[in-house]
Amino acid sequence: MTFDLEELEDLYGWLILNAGRHCHSKQEAEDLAHDVYLRAVENRDKFKVMSNRREEDLKKWLTTMTRNLAINKYQSADYKRVDRSQDLDEVLNRSGHDDNPEVQVSNTDLISLLNGLLNKKEKEVMHWRCQKYTHHEIGGKLDMPSGTVGRLIQSSMTKITQWKEANDLL
Repeated sequence: MTFDLEELEDLYGWLILNAGRHCHSKQEAEDLAHDVYLRAVENRDKFKVMSNRREEDLKKWLTTMTRNLAINKYQSADYKRVDRSQDLDEVLNRSGHDDNPEVQVSNTDLISLLNGLLNKKEKEVMHWRCQKYTHHEIGGKLDMPSGTVGRLIQSSMTKITQWKEANDLL
């Protein structure tokens, strides 16, 4: 038994949320959800309803497909070669303004800024992230799940970006 494309389209928002559990960014989640959507359409004849709960069975099938595609993607050599870290200098726009003292942020100012904006865990995570450690490596050093590390990095970057917007530095 197969499913209608309309059923799959109705679940697309859920599919993006489901993909987000396996990704480091919203864009990656959207890309993964799109890949799962295409794979589901290509393999719709392989979908089997196992119970009287058709939507539940479809979600289980899509969840398995999402997990498998995420594992394949993150284990690929091409994915591992790309540096997805967002450098703190890039977020603060320090790198392109070394010649302009009005825009320049000193290390002392940066430390004061971070101490005022970030909580203790965020500061610990950002310390290691600025040294180019991966989510997994930071999690090992701080004894926390890599998903929590990713959330803390994202939270820190959001706070810094909001501070920049409030101070007209963007």
